[in-house]
Parts: sequence; C-alpha cells; structure tokens
Amino acid sequence: MGKIGWVLIVLGMASSGWASNESCRKLSVDLKAMQQAQTALLTSFVKKNKVMAESLQAHSHHVDSKTSLKLKRSAEAFQQHEIREAQLVARFEKASAQLIVQVQECLDASSRLSTR
Repeated sequence: MGKIGWVLIVLGMASSGWASNESCRKLSVDLKAMQQAQTALLTSFVKKNKVMAESLQAHSHHVDSKTSLKLKRSAEAFQQHEIREAQLVARFEKASAQLIVQVQECLDASSRLSTR
C-alpha cells in the first residue's frame, strides 16, 4: 500500500470519528427533547385525574344523595390516583434524568477515545 493509501485510511478514520461525535451530540439533543416530551405527556396524565376528580365533585352537588355519595367516592379515588401517579412521574423523571447523564458520559468517553 502506498503513501496515498495510508493517507486515505487516516482521512477516513478521522472523518468517521468526526461523524461519530456529531451523531453523539445529536443523540444527546434528541434524548433531552424526548425527556421534555415525556414530562409533558406524564404531567398531562396527572392533570387528567385532577380534572376528573374536580368534575365529579362539582357534579355531586346536583344529584340525589345516593348518587352524590358515589360521585364523591369516585372523586376521592381519582384524587388518590393523582397522588400516586404524581409520585410515579417524579420517580420516572429522576430515573430518566440519571439515564441521560449516564448516556452523555458514555458518549463523551466514546468520543474522547475515537479522537485519539
């Protein structure tokens, strides 16, 4: 293999390392965007329970006492579900944030190795 062959191999390796770094940066940006979308989606689930509980409470004042009691119990169940879901969302967001940090550290380490 001549000098030109070696130059082409070195240039190819350098460009693939650069492409790898670019795709790592893009992956990191994509993961953060995904986390934001996930947070918005999960938060909407929690809000849904709150709205349902409030709606049932409001309607319980306009029906007979037996139905009112059922609506109030259902509203309490939705309130409890909202609390449990909010706790689950908080744990999930914390775990996702930790995972993104770990992925970022791994990508950074990988890009440092590929640039050597």
